[in-house]
Amino acid sequence: MADLKISQLPPLSGSLLQETDPVAVADLSASETKSLTAAQLALGIAPMFPAGSISNTAVDAIPSGSITTTELAAGAVTAPKLADNSSGVVATGSPGDGDFIGQVRRDNENGHSYIWTGSAWSDLGSSIYTLSAGSGLVDVTPVQTGGNVVLNTTLDNTTVAAQFLAGPTNAAGVVGYRVIAPDDLPTAGGTKGAVSVSGDGLRMDGSQLEIDNDITLTTTYSLCTVNAKGLVTAYRPVAAGDLPLATVETAGAVTVGTGLAVDGTGVISLINQDTTGTFTKVTVNTYGVVTSGTTLISTDIPSLPAEILTSGSLDTARIADHALERKKLDDYSISFIQEASPGTGDASLFTGCLWFQESTAQLRMWNGNAWTPVGFGRLSADNLRFGGTINASTGSITGVTQAGTTGGLVIGQALPAATDILGGLYVVVDVAGNVIAATPGVSYDAGDWVLCVSLAEGWVRINTIGGGGGSSYDHLSDLLDVSIANPVEGDILVYGSNALWDNVSMLDGGTY
Repeated sequence: MADLKISQLPPLSGSLLQETDPVAVADLSASETKSLTAAQLALGIAPMFPAGSISNTAVDAIPSGSITTTELAAGAVTAPKLADNSSGVVATGSPGDGDFIGQVRRDNENGHSYIWTGSAWSDLGSSIYTLSAGSGLVDVTPVQTGGNVVLNTTLDNTTVAAQFLAGPTNAAGVVGYRVIAPDDLPTAGGTKGAVSVSGDGLRMDGSQLEIDNDITLTTTYSLCTVNAKGLVTAYRPVAAGDLPLATVETAGAVTVGTGLAVDGTGVISLINQDTTGTFTKVTVNTYGVVTSGTTLISTDIPSLPAEILTSGSLDTARIADHALERKKLDDYSISFIQEASPGTGDASLFTGCLWFQESTAQLRMWNGNAWTPVGFGRLSADNLRFGGTINASTGSITGVTQAGTTGGLVIGQALPAATDILGGLYVVVDVAGNVIAATPGVSYDAGDWVLCVSLAEGWVRINTIGGGGGSSYDHLSDLLDVSIANPVEGDILVYGSNALWDNVSMLDGGTY
């Protein structure tokens, strides 16, 4: 590098300065330039700083232990400079060893103060207080444990028996030991106090107070002689003559008369029959005492009017055959007359009970398990009613009769909805088909019937042509008095003893 002026040299960052880096210095005394290291330069110029020339903000850090007692001026650390718990410690419980001999601390737990001796915390109370024992009638002995002092007190012993600690009897004075005097006790009156025993029924037996009345002990109730003080002075057994006789107005002694007995312990009882038990018929004497007992027989019961019977029921066997007249039967006694089914749980049901439904004139009988129809209802009352004709290919009415008009049939319209009132009304198919709305999906031949059974059964097909009808017999068996079982070709309907129309294949002996 060419020679440069010092001002022309590149600067060296402070963070790159090493202790051994050389520094050029002009020595004016020798008129020449010399070199020294950065560390030598720092040590050389440190003593040259004038007093107060370095601001406290310029000091970055002081190494631990750099400032000793020598560097601190005497009295330089004032009270505001001390930190909490620096010269003394305020804590709850022991903080451990002290920081220096002579350090003091206050224990918030027990209120004592201590000083660190270099090996232990010494209670300042044991060093400050000096306690001594006191003397007199009441002796006081202090017992000191650390900073705690307990005062133990005792009384001097008495000089003779029965002494107590008290002042003079009749005036104020010094308290001492003495025997109780009579004047020490207040006289008893409205309040507790001392009393004297002067006789009149009381006496002293040594140290005990007792009644002055000695008689022989007895546990038998006796007649007694009592003195004016209420003390029993004599007694003797009670004699019969000592008892007053009872009257109707006053209580007293009685003797046992007729009908009564008394045992050796004096218990009075009734003279009664020897046999005990429960009887429905008894014999009573003139004193009202039962002397004998037995059971009722039929002749003991007088004739009773039926009016006195207010509860219970008569067994069926008690009612004679054919004894109940028609006028004795109550309304609804043998049948229900109502629209809704009586059901199967009514308590009044009996086998043979009837149920009449007015709207359909249907009569049913309870067979013990179910309601069984007795007849056809409207079909039985009014018979079958021809209402007109219908086109099964269009579902429209093509002709009506008076019965049909009454039933609501209208030419050109469909069949009305089935009701119980229309039961037994039928129309005849004049054109075959399967579009009659009242029986959806059912095919009809010309000449077949469409019959209204009831609201529940609706309209059904009656096959009047026969052959190949498929399910026509199923519809026919929907009638209340028709019962079909396994029909075959050639079967005929015959009214049987079961009140139903049954299908049979032959007539047997005129029964069918």
